[in-house]
Amino acid sequence: MIKVQQPIDMDVEVDPLSFFRIGYKILNGNITQCYSKDDDSYIDNRALVPLVALPDIGVYDPHGKMSGTVVLTGVDYFTDIPSSSTKIINNEEYQISADGHPQYSIKVMRNTPVDAPMDLYFQAYFTDIRINKTVMAEGIIPLQTTYYEANSYSCKIDQPTAFSIDPTRAAVSDAGWMEVELPAQLRSGTKSIADANAAYFWYVLENSTWRLLTADDLFLMSGLTNGRFAKTIKVNASLFSNRTFKCIGCYYEGTYPSVPTDSKYSDVCTIAVEYPDAKAHSRRSKGMYIAPDIDQAIECECWLTDNKGVINDPEKHYLCLWWAKSKEAGSTRTQIGHGFKLSSSSKAIGVTNTVGVIVECDVYELTHWMPLTNEVGAYLVNENGDVFVGRITK
Repeated sequence: MIKVQQPIDMDVEVDPLSFFRIGYKILNGNITQCYSKDDDSYIDNRALVPLVALPDIGVYDPHGKMSGTVVLTGVDYFTDIPSSSTKIINNEEYQISADGHPQYSIKVMRNTPVDAPMDLYFQAYFTDIRINKTVMAEGIIPLQTTYYEANSYSCKIDQPTAFSIDPTRAAVSDAGWMEVELPAQLRSGTKSIADANAAYFWYVLENSTWRLLTADDLFLMSGLTNGRFAKTIKVNASLFSNRTFKCIGCYYEGTYPSVPTDSKYSDVCTIAVEYPDAKAHSRRSKGMYIAPDIDQAIECECWLTDNKGVINDPEKHYLCLWWAKSKEAGSTRTQIGHGFKLSSSSKAIGVTNTVGVIVECDVYELTHWMPLTNEVGAYLVNENGDVFVGRITK
């Protein structure tokens, strides 16, 4: 027998695991505490509500034998970068695998000072069942504390900070107005302050300056009585195109404040009235064939669409003007009507026995309703004191 001098090496090759998660599960309490300077207390106080956490390790096995969350075989915890001096053993502040809690979990009974956040380091062990070897994963559990003031006030308007209204699809009142409510609430922490102890002051932004709302503001529909504001005001968005409002809330006891006692508890809301990106369409609906020497009835109509479909009642928000232009060279167009439906006759729009016309329409957005004034700027009112309003094209 001739012996081969170089045997063939056929070792088994196992691709390494990859980690897709090195984290932790919170089984009790919170990693973030709150500290109240008012009564020198912690929320949650870990002496009463301890933090219990357990490492959570997920791996991917290219061979498909052990992908997923692993079963831990041991965990070491450390109060700082892992070393023999920072390793945690069971004591009054920490317990590992405490009674009533999962194996290898840590129970933290120590409150974390506000000025001394810390990271709990861990080294979690599990078995690579493919090669029967122990693998270690390292991670941290961050512990921190924030300040909490029992009388930390805030004032919020229950509307988005800014929102827009499409006048062509907005809900309107029986009077045809776009009415918007702005409800505010003064709170201490998460607790709402009773109306008997909360004063509200509403402002509007004009020329980059905040101005207190008054009864002379036509867009203010309700929320101001005898010089006092309610926490909810109602405004008429049909009377402006863009307005920014601010509410300041103040806590008081006894005498109602005439001005805000503290202006830092406030919230702002901007309302914009914005037309959609509309397209105009027109067609002839009557008088499809025009014969010479006959004054024939003509009807045309215009309609608007946007990305949501046909715009209903366009005459409420747009002005439509109809024009006719003779096909004779050098002619200029002449206005022949207004409104989204044109009713006329062939001779009235300029059709002759030999020359036709081109009919077209222009559509203009209307502004918000504005008060009518006289030559000195005073409002025009009726016998009941109601202000006359009108609109123009943009």
